[in-house]
Amino acid sequence: MHSFIDDIDALLTDIDTGKSKPAKDMPDKELLSLLLEACNNYIIDDVETLIEQIDEYRYEADGGLADWLKHNTDLMNYGKIVEKLSEFIE
Repeated sequence: MHSFIDDIDALLTDIDTGKSKPAKDMPDKELLSLLLEACNNYIIDDVETLIEQIDEYRYEADGGLADWLKHNTDLMNYGKIVEKLSEFIE
């Protein structure tokens, strides 16, 4: 629950300061590959760092992938992330 509240707080702070994330079509495939490896090996510090890097952008054509990754990282659903990214990266 704290993560959801933190996300809303960050969003409101961005709106208040007029700060907007730069836009990209999709998350970087290299970051996704590194995230897949970190989740597969349960390297939590790397997972958190990679999600922060992915979250630096607003994605316009990822079909909600970045948000899904962030949500499942918060829930520590690393197996689901590995499964999804394995399909996605192929």
